[in-house]
Amino acid sequence: MVTIKLLGPVSLEVRGRPVPTRSVRTRSVLAVVGLAQGQPVSVGRLVDQIWGACLPNSAVQQVHNTVSQLRRAVSSAAAAEGLDEPDWLRTGANGYRLGPAAEVDLALFLDDVRHAERAYAAGHSHRAGDLIDQGLARWHGEALSGTSPHVASEAARIEAQRRVARVSRIRMALETGDAVDLRQEAESLLAEDPFDEQVRVFVMRILDLQGRRKDALHVFREGARLLRGELGVDPGVQLRHAHQAILDGTTVERTVDPAHGADPPVPAQLPPAPGAFVGRSAELARLLSVLTTPHAHGRPAIVVVSGIGGVGKTSLAVVAGHAVADRFPDGQVFVHLREPPGPLDSKKALARVLRALGFADRLPATVDERRALLRTLTAHKAILIVADDADSAGQICDLLPSEPRCAVVVTTRRRLPDLLWCESLELRPLAPDPSRQLLAAFAGDALPPISDPDISTIVEACSGLPLALAIAGARMKSLGPGRHRDLARVLDAESSRLQALSLGELDVSETLSQGLSLLSPDARRALVAVSGLTSPSIPDWCILAACDADRWRALAATDELMAAHLLHPTTESDRLSPRFGMHELVRLHLRPRLMSDADGGRQALETTLVWWLTLAREVSAHLTGEPFETSLAPEAAATAPADVVKAAIDDPAGWARRDQHNLVAAAQAAIALGRDELAVALVDASRRPLIACWLQDTWETLTTLGMRAARRSSNSRVRGRALLARGSVFLNTGDYPAAVRALWLAKELLYGVDWAGAAVAAGNLAGALEVLGEPRAAVRNCDDLLDVAELAPMARSITLRRRANAHASLGQLDAALSDFAEARRQLPYDRNWETRAHLLEGEARLHLKLCRPAEARSRLTEAIDSARAHGSPRVEGYLLLTMAEIEQACGEFDAAMGSARRATSLMSRMGDRDGEALAAYQSAMVAVASGSVATARPWLATARALLQATSRPVELAAVERLLLDHGVAAPRSS
Repeated sequence: MVTIKLLGPVSLEVRGRPVPTRSVRTRSVLAVVGLAQGQPVSVGRLVDQIWGACLPNSAVQQVHNTVSQLRRAVSSAAAAEGLDEPDWLRTGANGYRLGPAAEVDLALFLDDVRHAERAYAAGHSHRAGDLIDQGLARWHGEALSGTSPHVASEAARIEAQRRVARVSRIRMALETGDAVDLRQEAESLLAEDPFDEQVRVFVMRILDLQGRRKDALHVFREGARLLRGELGVDPGVQLRHAHQAILDGTTVERTVDPAHGADPPVPAQLPPAPGAFVGRSAELARLLSVLTTPHAHGRPAIVVVSGIGGVGKTSLAVVAGHAVADRFPDGQVFVHLREPPGPLDSKKALARVLRALGFADRLPATVDERRALLRTLTAHKAILIVADDADSAGQICDLLPSEPRCAVVVTTRRRLPDLLWCESLELRPLAPDPSRQLLAAFAGDALPPISDPDISTIVEACSGLPLALAIAGARMKSLGPGRHRDLARVLDAESSRLQALSLGELDVSETLSQGLSLLSPDARRALVAVSGLTSPSIPDWCILAACDADRWRALAATDELMAAHLLHPTTESDRLSPRFGMHELVRLHLRPRLMSDADGGRQALETTLVWWLTLAREVSAHLTGEPFETSLAPEAAATAPADVVKAAIDDPAGWARRDQHNLVAAAQAAIALGRDELAVALVDASRRPLIACWLQDTWETLTTLGMRAARRSSNSRVRGRALLARGSVFLNTGDYPAAVRALWLAKELLYGVDWAGAAVAAGNLAGALEVLGEPRAAVRNCDDLLDVAELAPMARSITLRRRANAHASLGQLDAALSDFAEARRQLPYDRNWETRAHLLEGEARLHLKLCRPAEARSRLTEAIDSARAHGSPRVEGYLLLTMAEIEQACGEFDAAMGSARRATSLMSRMGDRDGEALAAYQSAMVAVASGSVATARPWLATARALLQATSRPVELAAVERLLLDHGVAAPRSS
């Protein structure tokens, strides 16, 4: 056996034979490896412990050389003893660690002390004293002598453990009546620390046992003088009681608790383990690992289990406590740190723990004295303390023992980052499968088959919260078999969900209220505000909006809400764009507070919605190169901060995709607040970003919300804008008759009150009429607006463009060219490149009809270059389809097929299914025109499949006709 000696000058022995350790470096390596107690020690740690900041260039090599020299020396010593080479020091990926053939005298000493305490607790005081003596005999000087200063700094901690053992030896000797011979030892300990009241009590008792009462009283007076003069405090309860006992001539059997002569009962206060405990195997394994692994730095293990109210923190702590109870034979204490109206103060919390440990009477008056008494009572003992529902680190710090064999498990609704040297374990809501298992455990025989859709409804309504699942299961059990459908309907309705999740003393709303009561006003207002947004991923700037754009307040509120687990980061978060989610039951719980504006959250939400509106406007203007014109929601003129706007317009497509659900949530929130005009403005402003990224489903959802808001409004402008948005959906999906009805009514409502909106409605209406074969009606529709002097230049340009298309359909090509030229002259802005590109496309088509292919190609090339320069693949793709038509008309079939395929690639990348369908159709037309009918058929089949998915009946009918003709048809008209 190889023995590393740390309890004195550091040395190494093989079966009692010394092994040379002549250098400080060698002794330091031995000490660091020995102190690790079998855990791996990296080379980097060894380097730091030996040299600190003053590293030689060859530090790592010197460590390797030192280890090699030690191994050779041990091998030589073992050979001299006739032994095989012992497995005492191993090398692994994580560094060096001790092998099974190695022992450390420090570990042996600590084992002796631990066994002594157990023997003493079992009533074997003589045996306990012998074990302490055995442990102290292992010391042969000052710990860690002869090592580097960085290693030697650990000596104070080890020496403190030696002092504790010496004190324990005297305490045990007083039990057995053998303390007289230890008077010099006790006086030596007192001389080392005159402020140690426990040792002073021991000296007084020994002197009293020797009949030296006067000297014992002098020791008390000297101690009282020191405490008052140096520290400004009175003697503690133990010292005062020992003084009174000497005056009274009585004998104190135990110094720990003056109120009792017999040992107090060992506390076993853990509540019963929960009957149903599922879905927490990983968390339980981690918690048990921390509680059963010795702490490397001689501190008790501290684990903080945090999570939202009702997530199962206490259940996890109790299950773990029962699993490791045998490792804490001196007791398991359970203390709840909250009672109405709020958290317990440290004084009351300490009183509960001290009473649990048997100290029932004469509790010290101050927190400091109670804290010191707790550490005295837990010294040399293995005790588990479960502190339930903690509010702050201060509460816990007062309850921490100093004995490394003790452990503390803390449950709390908030993270405690200021509780140092602790392990943190955060509980999240359960996944669907464990949620079903937990529901089944509480429902018992009342649970129908798991595949029943009503069970999925109940599980989804509980949102993975164990408390909610327990209540739902208990309700199912009380209702009896077959009634789960009624419960599912009640829980599925948001208005009645929280009422159903209350049963006796179990109440989800009450549990969540306790967490909210701890928040600061800023955090509560921000939380209530963002609860109005039902999106699963809320940008961090929404909290900034709720905090009046004060960044420091927003940062503090965000940190507080994250620490309280009321907001959590989502998978969409990244370093530059943090995003948060909120538990659905928390959102429902906050809804009444939002609507009543009790915390100022309603006003904060309205500010947030205004920011969403201005963001959508800015992105719309950036995407199209045209300012967003609307007279809706004029109070929204104040924009979001410049950095928030810049982040959106720097990546408008990414912004639209990331925040499409937030735009829907913002519109829903505006409707819920009764802000119908704001809701329609949000829909109106979102049109361009969503359509540009071909987020058709989201845009359709938004227009449905806009119509809901418009029906409640008597404002013709609001109703007209909502109908305009809805009409654009019908136009994009190919439902042209419905588009005509909606757009005609929108134009009538906006006529005279919103000329910009009326112009867009008239232009879109003209487009729908043209497709339906009514170009004359389209021209009349545009003339109606163009004759109005109040029409703005931008709106006039849009209307001229639509009239030009209608003139072209009637064969009035000169009039069409004149309209296009006038439309371009009307554009008052330098940045409206998209409208210019479409006007150039219209002119190119006209020049092609007039047999001017060079002019057509020139106009269209200019438009494509503009779209490419402004990074708009969608616009570029549609322009390429027109270029393919021009190239096809010129007989350049290879070039036309190349343009169509480039357009297909762009449309596919954008996810534009309509564009892909048109690109496939154009490819088929090029193939037919080139005489390759076989090549055209698969393109037509692809176009049909895509058009069926996008529900565009007019284009689908054209493709169907071509397929019926076996793919032989005339090319699409230019």
